[in-house]
Amino acid sequence: MTTGSGLDADLGPMTREQIIEEAVKLRDGIRAHRDSTLHELCWHHPALWGLLPEKTDPIPEVPDWPQFLEGCLRYRRSLDEQLPDAPRTNRPTKDEKEDEMTVETPMAELGKQFSSLRATPTPWAEAREHLAKAEVYWLSTVRPDGRPHVTPLIAVWLDGALHFCTGESERKNKNLARNPRVVLTTGCNSLSEGLDLVVEGDAAPVSDEAKLQRLADTYVSKYGEDWRFTVRDGLFRHSEGAAIVYEVRPETAFGFAKGESGGQTRWRF
Repeated sequence: MTTGSGLDADLGPMTREQIIEEAVKLRDGIRAHRDSTLHELCWHHPALWGLLPEKTDPIPEVPDWPQFLEGCLRYRRSLDEQLPDAPRTNRPTKDEKEDEMTVETPMAELGKQFSSLRATPTPWAEAREHLAKAEVYWLSTVRPDGRPHVTPLIAVWLDGALHFCTGESERKNKNLARNPRVVLTTGCNSLSEGLDLVVEGDAAPVSDEAKLQRLADTYVSKYGEDWRFTVRDGLFRHSEGAAIVYEVRPETAFGFAKGESGGQTRWRF
């Protein structure tokens, strides 16, 4: 038997029976995590559960966002009670780090001629948060004869870009086949409050299946089970057919903050 080293050095002197006992305890711990649900299941870990002899990937009961966030707050408060002296950190999560590394923070320029005297440039981080949370967007493409085409759709923000999908026979896909230049807009209809956003860039097809799966997971997380896609042959698959996924990485973006201190901000990438 190979003697363990480092953190596993205690395995070396163990008997066969003791090692079996440790393996059983480890499996019990993995099963307890696998079979948990709601807030007890902090992360979905099929790879961890794959270490078990029984090959299953159970579907947990997922709480709606309000209940999920309420549970997160309870958990965080419990840490203050149980670990009052533990160090605190404001380091971003892994996804936030990847997002920040993907897109360099652009310079925010205030358009003074279109802004109130009290206006200040809107930070890109605030605009990016609005782009990620918005539910409805408007996509502008160009028809083959040069006329504009505008349509509402849903989209998700991932890795520093907006992503949307479309059927192969749809007008917007036909337009993109000839001209990838697009504008995506989102905001609200109120004149006195809110932030309207305009993103300009090229729409590039996404075919990498690992990224498509991440996007499919993001669609479900944001819009719910009605928007669950499977990934096959470089496309999204749904009960209504296949869809091509496009990525729009901002080249230039505009923000229109409304209200008494409203103003226009331009971000160049």
